[in-house]
Amino acid sequence: DEHYGGRLKSIGEQLAAHAAEKKALTGQKGQLNEQLDQLDDAQTAQAAQVGQLEEEIERLEEEVERKKKGIIDTLNEKAEVGVRLQRYDTLLEQGAARQAQIRAQLLQVKSSLETWQEAAAAQTAEREALEGRLKEAKANGEAAAAAVTEAEALAAGLRGRLNEAERQVQSCAARRETLQNIAERYEGYGNSVRRVMEAKDRYPGVVGVVADLLQAEAKYEVAIETALGGSIQNIVTETERCAKGLISYLKQNKYGRATFLPLESIRGSGEFRETGALREEGAIGLADTLVRVKGGTRLWQSTCWDGCWSSITSTTPWPLPENTATASAW
Repeated sequence: DEHYGGRLKSIGEQLAAHAAEKKALTGQKGQLNEQLDQLDDAQTAQAAQVGQLEEEIERLEEEVERKKKGIIDTLNEKAEVGVRLQRYDTLLEQGAARQAQIRAQLLQVKSSLETWQEAAAAQTAEREALEGRLKEAKANGEAAAAAVTEAEALAAGLRGRLNEAERQVQSCAARRETLQNIAERYEGYGNSVRRVMEAKDRYPGVVGVVADLLQAEAKYEVAIETALGGSIQNIVTETERCAKGLISYLKQNKYGRATFLPLESIRGSGEFRETGALREEGAIGLADTLVRVKGGTRLWQSTCWDGCWSSITSTTPWPLPENTATASAW
């Protein structure tokens, strides 16, 4: 949350900076538009001046033509030819000077016009650049806003996943507590087994129920339970004395019967002799090789398990063929 808070703060600062830049660019754009308007007005005025100069040049040229014609006419007048010719020459020179002056002004106006046009082009390019930067700033602002929205959506998703995970943890904890309570009360066992396990603290030497002392992979659990049968509720004790005490306890209170397995006195039936069954199709192995026994090596090596483990675990559906598995009991 601190990371996303910092990220949101950074994006907010970027949005503020983009907004300030956008405002500044908008102001510059307004100034450029005013300058372009001034350039357009100046260009219009220069164009009008050029038109006036061209009209004056045309008028002077027409006047020159008329004067030339007058000069020609006056040539026929001998008395006034020299004076009038001199005067017309003077007028012609003045007209030429005036024409040259007007042409110089026209060139200057054209040069100024080109300068203004270049300035206008530069201002237009600058305006387009500013508009591009303005669009870019706007796009960056929209991208930043989209990033904020995406970050908020991601944070909401993470919060939802966290809430779901917490709910699952609470559910698993409640289920674990329920299963633990069931295991501690030995629900599902016979009455005599429950009574013995409730009194085990008063009879030192109780190891536990066979079902509680074995661990197997989930895929073998059904096969192991089938192989054990009713022996899965047998009670293992360290000594015969402990077993006899518990038998007396059951009789006195009329709690029923239970089978006890004193480790110090029970002997197994020996090795499994039907080894050919292990080579049958679907055979996995002896049950005692597929489980782990709580309590360490001593309990595992005890021969009290031999009679129970004389069944073969197989992938073949029950019942097995006669030549595939044999079973013996204590």
